[in-house]
Amino acid sequence: MDRMSLTKEPRIKAFDSLRGLAALGVLIFHYAGHFHARPLDSLLAPIYDHGGYFVDFFFVLSGVVLARAYTPVGGSVSLPTLIKLRIARLFPLHLITLLVVVVLQCFLVYILKYDCPFIFEFGFDIRHFIINLFLLSGIYMDNALVFNGPSWSVSVELWVNLSFFMLLGLPESRRARAFLYILIFSLSLQRLCSSSISSAVSLGNFLPRGLIGFYFGVLTHGFIQVWFCFARPSYLYDFLFVAGMLCTYFIMADSFDISSLPGVDFLLPVLVFPMILIATVGGKYCSLFLTLEALVWLGRISFSLYLVHFPIQLAIHVISVWSNYTPDWHSAVNLVVFIFGVVLIAAYTRRYIEIPGNIAAKRFFGVS
Repeated sequence: MDRMSLTKEPRIKAFDSLRGLAALGVLIFHYAGHFHARPLDSLLAPIYDHGGYFVDFFFVLSGVVLARAYTPVGGSVSLPTLIKLRIARLFPLHLITLLVVVVLQCFLVYILKYDCPFIFEFGFDIRHFIINLFLLSGIYMDNALVFNGPSWSVSVELWVNLSFFMLLGLPESRRARAFLYILIFSLSLQRLCSSSISSAVSLGNFLPRGLIGFYFGVLTHGFIQVWFCFARPSYLYDFLFVAGMLCTYFIMADSFDISSLPGVDFLLPVLVFPMILIATVGGKYCSLFLTLEALVWLGRISFSLYLVHFPIQLAIHVISVWSNYTPDWHSAVNLVVFIFGVVLIAAYTRRYIEIPGNIAAKRFFGVS
């Protein structure tokens, strides 16, 4: 694949598939965290323990995708237009899921008289509702993981994207230098805020985490543009893809007890995830696998999958409290049923809320 075709092709289907698999990983990660159960633990333990890394993969992939889409046009698209397009993409589904969570949490606490909201029990007030409504939960220096908690990464995604759009207006020479400065600043801030990128519990850690992943994704796109000007055998990329997947597994499983080594928490977003994405573009067999229609479809519903899975868990919890019946979440069958149920609901959410909401928001803003 040459440089010109990389820039002009509408989308890389394999990227969609990887996004869908990452969203599925977050779903399984939160299954264990929210239901306090680990079925098939011997198989899924790395995801149960360190599935938060998949969010970092989203950031890296987002950097590659947006750089691929907007770097060629540079500042020819106005900043207000780029902002409106991004808000139209992210906000409608975020708004609907936020309101659903508010209704369910209030029903749980005030109608069913349950002790506290499900999972995200702190900061359940108007101030934090406003913070979440305007997608500030990922950058506000307070522990605002309330309501639809996973939306913190959507918040970070939005504000990191806006920083990228502002940099697009700079001349190319200054733009590259600005990317580098942001990366240095983010890496430094990350180290000050937390000792581990995968155990972020303070809001101060969320923004640098997103900046690191996204801008390494931007650098990855630049590397792809240069690297693919020269012919390379496809088996090299297939090897890199397998190596990247194995590295991801071993780091998440902590197979060699390396978690205590300095800098290990940066290996995935800084090195391994970019390597996987580069390999995906050039590999033959990994591309054949990742362009399977089922996986591509999973990627297309991944945003809905990510934002609706917690409201669904909350709804199940509300029904459990109301009926005084708790399913056996330790059952592998219930895990499979839950995953298929969420995927099915996410498909309908995308069709009837996400896509119409995006169209309506773009019409409201007067952009296309």
